[in-house]
Amino acid sequence: MKLNLKTYLLASIFAIFTLQSCKPEEKVAVPAESNEQIYSKNQTTDNSNVESSVDEVMNSIDDQIGNTGARLEECGITNTTITGTKKSYKFTFIATSCSGVLSKSGEVILTLESGNKFSDAGSVWKKQYKNIVVTTKENKTITLNGDVYLTNVSGGFNVRIFVLPNEPVIHRVKSNNLTIKLDTTTSTRQWNIARKYTWTNVSNTVTLSVEGDTTIGSYTKLILWGKNRFGQDFYSQLKTPAVFGLTCKSRAITASRTNTIERKEGNITSEETLTTTATCASTYSVTVTAGTKTYTYTQSF
Repeated sequence: MKLNLKTYLLASIFAIFTLQSCKPEEKVAVPAESNEQIYSKNQTTDNSNVESSVDEVMNSIDDQIGNTGARLEECGITNTTITGTKKSYKFTFIATSCSGVLSKSGEVILTLESGNKFSDAGSVWKKQYKNIVVTTKENKTITLNGDVYLTNVSGGFNVRIFVLPNEPVIHRVKSNNLTIKLDTTTSTRQWNIARKYTWTNVSNTVTLSVEGDTTIGSYTKLILWGKNRFGQDFYSQLKTPAVFGLTCKSRAITASRTNTIERKEGNITSEETLTTTATCASTYSVTVTAGTKTYTYTQSF
């Protein structure tokens, strides 16, 4: 569910404004029909790893937005200004062991596509992911290529809510051509991302709400969709926004997500739900439905 979403700019709630290969498709082993639960667990894990990887890269470069000079203090990243008619930067990630962060390699080209500066309402940054490889804490690799667009809907940075309470800050993140390679065993897949972020500060209560931001056919509030590791179409709907506060930090307070895997034998649907307690939950429940079969299991963050 990515309920522990290391989502774009989440950490900056607390600080400064700090997502098809042409080669032949390789065969991928598909679980037996009795193992629909395996499909669900793979989808949940892949969703989390891809979102984390996209966000790790975005978090590394987003503190550059609104700054005129390079800031090179982060381990394993260099920043080069590209001359031209548009404001543009190239970020080069060098795979290295950095304390507290995931290993990243590759390049991101950051270009201001619309507006004079990102704080303008309606301004758009394009982020080109070029052979970005993120190594997770479980030593799995996620390879990313494609364009991610960040639109400032409301204007301003998210820290504005501390200066102007009751005025939400809204940003959108979308990609319709992000190619993903999940570890070294699967072919390249095309994934799509659509997320809406709303930061609010009402009566000194600070929250970040993340919503699915696209509709395709009967699938509404889509946050992710595309081809999964088994070559099946999947649709991930964030039906209830993932709401983050200061209490559980990087974990959502509430969220409800539906993953649907389409296949000729019948769709597999999993419902991921979370409502945290005062102690902040470390797991959430998943209910999988495939035809007449139902499975329920607990997923860790």
